[in-house]
Amino acid sequence: MNAPYHHIVFTIPHQLSGLFLVHRITTGNLFFQAVAEALKTISADPKYFGAAKTGFFEVEHTWGAALNWHPHRHVVLCTAGLDEAGNLVYPKYEPQKTASGKKKGFIFPAKKLAALFKKILLNKLCEKFEYTGSPWLNDLNTVKEISWQVQICEALSKPDSIIDYLGRYVNRTAISNSRIQSYDGEHVMFTYKSYRNKGKIMKMTLKDTEFVRRFTMHIPPEHYTRIRYYGFLGPNGKKDLERIQQLTNTPPAPEVRTTEEILMELMGENYNKCPKCAGIMEIEVEEPRIQKLSEHFNHLRKKARSVVIQGLVIPKLVDYNQSAKD
Repeated sequence: MNAPYHHIVFTIPHQLSGLFLVHRITTGNLFFQAVAEALKTISADPKYFGAAKTGFFEVEHTWGAALNWHPHRHVVLCTAGLDEAGNLVYPKYEPQKTASGKKKGFIFPAKKLAALFKKILLNKLCEKFEYTGSPWLNDLNTVKEISWQVQICEALSKPDSIIDYLGRYVNRTAISNSRIQSYDGEHVMFTYKSYRNKGKIMKMTLKDTEFVRRFTMHIPPEHYTRIRYYGFLGPNGKKDLERIQQLTNTPPAPEVRTTEEILMELMGENYNKCPKCAGIMEIEVEEPRIQKLSEHFNHLRKKARSVVIQGLVIPKLVDYNQSAKD
């Protein structure tokens, strides 16, 4: 789209980590819904945007730097929208003070968006879990009294850098091989970025079973969608998308490139050519045995020791009081 984009991050308080882990699919869906409703509501406010129709997508991340359970949502929001009459509108960008005291233009006040998101998500959670005897009542009541966090980044003229950032995580696991430093048969040592130490790269050593436990927490449930599209970027927004593309003079989307073309651009070499005879090679891809891996991880989960929390038996998977910023 020929318009700036905003990168917005929604985070839940760490007190809700246990609830979001045990009821992962239910709370995950509610998280997606609450973010979407909050963005649509505040975008429709003429004070900030005045867009009855907007376009954005959400990406679910569940891990912190040390493989801890830290569910949050990354959102990429297009700053072009349509009002009720179908006219093109842009955000007002009222100046707001940053931590350094400087005034910069942001699409929404972060505190107002965070409060709106908090209200919507808590209403959904309470409707689902606030029943007599629920083990999550104390946690839900606790987070009602604290401020929630939403981070809004400055607009970028093109979403390439955001897409590149998210692309490193979307279809990958919680940790890359390059971060694993060693394994001696019992312990795994890996690197992580410590946000408590100004982003310093540090090393952590875990028992192999603990490392596997943390890693498997972030394997999404079967058929669970981690990227969801809304508004004119959603499955029912084709007509609105075409109109906005026309009003913003957005050029047609480029044709889908072949693997050969992408490799040529990235590597400067045609890897389909045989290095010996220069003939064209055929690539055969063998699908990994996902089912066997899944069965193995489920077996490890069943072997994990269980703890009793307020009368409910759940796998011992997380330290619920652990800071979300680890």
